[in-house]
Amino acid sequence: MIQFVRSLFGLNGSTSNRKVIGSTTGFDPQEVNYIKDSNKRLNTLLDLQKKYKGTPHEAKLKLVLEKTKKIHWFLVSKKRVHELELFHIRNTDNFISTYALIIDVHQRHKENAFHALEVEAKVIEAKKPVVQAPLPQVESPANGTKGELFDIVEKVKQRNKQTSSVHALAVGTEIPRLAIPEVFINTVAKVFYQKENLPGKQVAYEISFVSTQQEKDAFQAYIAERIGMKDIYYVGNAIVKQPDSRSSALEETVPIFYLRNYLYALTMHDFRIFPVKIYRNNPYLSNAV
Repeated sequence: MIQFVRSLFGLNGSTSNRKVIGSTTGFDPQEVNYIKDSNKRLNTLLDLQKKYKGTPHEAKLKLVLEKTKKIHWFLVSKKRVHELELFHIRNTDNFISTYALIIDVHQRHKENAFHALEVEAKVIEAKKPVVQAPLPQVESPANGTKGELFDIVEKVKQRNKQTSSVHALAVGTEIPRLAIPEVFINTVAKVFYQKENLPGKQVAYEISFVSTQQEKDAFQAYIAERIGMKDIYYVGNAIVKQPDSRSSALEETVPIFYLRNYLYALTMHDFRIFPVKIYRNNPYLSNAV
């Protein structure tokens, strides 16, 4: 009788094999970690979508987030967790690194620009207009119309104009025009460097666009120590041509870093820096996702 009442009101233990999607029941510890990492990536994509709100990239971030969610739930429900981790390594991590870098540099540039405007406003406010007294005109006893000082200034100006014209004609070529080269950020190229961790012991390291933030921080500290400058932010690597002593161009993979609102390329063999700018239609960044 008691057993009948328990069965009537559903008090017997459930024998159903139903499972809740997203539950970690039935997964080994490694797969549970993969699922947790996947959830962290989804949260990161959600944060990026919020940061890009109101920008032309907002729709793209939203679409990527929705597709990544569907792939996450599908692979977890099929217990293909290793494939899920491989998908994130090949696609999601590069996408997050690229768009996180873009918004980070943009935000830092806005903060630096605002700080510069504040400093400029304070400088202008501190300056007071100075009224200069007019220069006395010394009349020449010869003609009585122009002073000797005025004549000397006019002669110097005329002589400088004539001298620059003579030099330009003597060269016989067009005056060179300065320009900042454009570079591509290569997401797969690596830069290798050696660092002395212990006295007399050199350890080899590598840095690339997809390196971890910890590796990037270590590389930034290494470069700052070598060139003696602070506040260096690593952007990525680029393949460029550097002239040697024989004026021939040699291809070299160099790191690109952000320093005081400007981008620079750094040669690793002699630690020289060159101003550069990143080409907007970058094929490497467009294929990173």
